[in-house]
Amino acid sequence: MRHPKIPLILCVLYFFFMGCQSTKEASYIAQDVSSFHDKKITAITLKNGEVREYDNVGGRYYEEKSDTGFVRKIIGFDAIGTALNINLDRVLEVQSQTTETNAAGTILTVIFVAAAGILLLGLAILSGFR
Repeated sequence: MRHPKIPLILCVLYFFFMGCQSTKEASYIAQDVSSFHDKKITAITLKNGEVREYDNVGGRYYEEKSDTGFVRKIIGFDAIGTALNINLDRVLEVQSQTTETNAAGTILTVIFVAAAGILLLGLAILSGFR
């Protein structure tokens, strides 16, 4: 490759601007299902005070219809791989996590990638005239 620094610079810029993602943690009461039903659940606090933490994948809210009504649960695995299948009526608090991307960082990434493309095109054109 003629210009080995260019891919390195592009990689550094990519990781710099992809770092504009932030993780936001929040806690909700268990009855507020609409607040966490589509989020990654990191931990729950049971009504007896016990805290159950989920693995990196996280827990999910699950609801199914039964003969007596709806069965509402939070399912997932803990850090050692044990299945956690806990009825929502035993849960006091739910801790969840969401990842948000800063739009300005994404726009800057697009601008820098376009500039790098133009620079590479310019270098290719200039090297063709020699």
